[in-house]
Amino acid sequence: MGIDADVFDVGAITEGDFFIKFNLHDKADGFKWALVSVYGPAQDCFKQEFLSELVRLSNTETLPILIGGDFNIL
Repeated sequence: MGIDADVFDVGAITEGDFFIKFNLHDKADGFKWALVSVYGPAQDCFKQEFLSELVRLSNTETLPILIGGDFNIL
């Protein structure tokens, strides 16, 4: 993932098995939020692990979250 350093400060970067998360701080208005890019498993056998990781992420995050990416769970 790329972030425009003129617009955002990156507070932390967290990597999971199926995601990467940037905690961002908007320099203009001070808004803090989490940007999450997911990359879902191509194999059905990992679907439960993928979904469990997303649930843990969303249950522990205190900032507003934007999640996007390749879910591959259909």
